Amino acid sequence: MSRDEQDPTSSERRRAIGRALLGLLVGLAVGLGLTYLAMGDDPELPRRGADAPSDRDLLLGTWGRSQRATYTLEGSFRRTPEEGEVVDDPLVVVQRGEDRIALGYGSWDGVVDGRSVRCLRSGRSGGFRDCTVGGAVDRDEASRAELRELARLTDPESPVYRVTTLGRGCFLLRVVDGELPTAHGRRARYCFDSHTGALTRVRIEHADAVDEVIVTSITQEVDPADLPPTA
Repeated sequence: MSRDEQDPTSSERRRAIGRALLGLLVGLAVGLGLTYLAMGDDPELPRRGADAPSDRDLLLGTWGRSQRATYTLEGSFRRTPEEGEVVDDPLVVVQRGEDRIALGYGSWDGVVDGRSVRCLRSGRSGGFRDCTVGGAVDRDEASRAELRELARLTDPESPVYRVTTLGRGCFLLRVVDGELPTAHGRRARYCFDSHTGALTRVRIEHADAVDEVIVTSITQEVDPADLPPTA
């Protein structure tokens, strides 16, 4: 008998953890370059001129671009806890204009045609079934709020996180003081694909686990069939 069969709540608990991060990633939609730099000592980068944008400004600008990008990506989400089983699940994100939906843990969640949408995955092909269309969602305002929150967390006057540009479209966030219960953990690396602006890899170090997203394929095209109907 598997651990999930012995404890019927364990599978649901892992799904809840994974879906919480998935929601963060769908909201973030920041992009990593396809080349990933391992966590460790930060490389020294050439100094920029006095008029060059700060690392924080570069991050905020890249983050904003990712919110407007059009892309379809496939990859996986992995959570590695200090104790217990590793969570590993396929991930698909489709974004076009104000439409954005993500597949994780057997269901699709997102916003299409200005409405919240949730659908179950249909077979191995990942199609849509049993879709539930919810209330209106202003994704544009949600994106602005997301960017304002990132700006607040990295405000140089009273930073919660310090930002370091690592090159190749990657940024490192490090908590300034203590253990903070934010979605970015103690230390997070986000990288952005230069062509699409999409998130292609993330690594977030929490107190008790490491979360990663690894993208295996990405395209700037979105097929209308890749978005569920809302009518």
